[in-house]
Amino acid sequence: MSDAQANNPLHGVTLEMMLSRLVEHYGWERLGGMINIKCFNQDPSIKSSLKFLRKPLGPERKWSGCICVPRGSAVLRQSRIRAWGKMMNSEEDICRDLVAALPDGSWKWDGRFGAVLAEFRVADQAGVRDVLQRLFGAVWDGDNIDIAPDAVRAVKSHFGGLMPGQLLFTSDPGRAEFICCAWWPWGNGQTISLRLALFPGESLSADRIDQFKARFGI
Repeated sequence: MSDAQANNPLHGVTLEMMLSRLVEHYGWERLGGMINIKCFNQDPSIKSSLKFLRKPLGPERKWSGCICVPRGSAVLRQSRIRAWGKMMNSEEDICRDLVAALPDGSWKWDGRFGAVLAEFRVADQAGVRDVLQRLFGAVWDGDNIDIAPDAVRAVKSHFGGLMPGQLLFTSDPGRAEFICCAWWPWGNGQTISLRLALFPGESLSADRIDQFKARFGI
């Protein structure tokens, strides 16, 4: 093996091997929820998905986000693959579409976490989650957070951990600045709260924070 490949955990690993391992761990339904592309959601199969994923990307298309490979894979552990089919959404797009999805969300500032906050009814969760999955490149829960990139694990710590039922949605954590969204169901079983923040927060100026808040009418 060449020196360039010595520390590459994906050396010798084919796309079919990656996809098969992901389907084995997550199943098509959950994989299709995390990466919303037709070949994962309509009559999915390894063959049809490989055909789509092997298509060259046009110069006008940019991908963001990642899906963490599950535990237990000798060659794929602690590595990641690109979220095929996920168009990169700008901060403006994300904020605008979330405000539209929660017009009665009464967005406010949560100074404790340095995040904008909105609440909605559990009855509306399917529609809100669909919007989040469309906007963000990755979703993290108790099953995959331990092998998430360092930046995502820092977000988890910032929000005080990740309890059962809680989720983290993130744009591309490999960027110098990215957006995260914490999904927190309430104990009453009737309400869910969303907290959106820019990371890393400690590097943001007051003007930058005010700009982010203004997108939510705060």
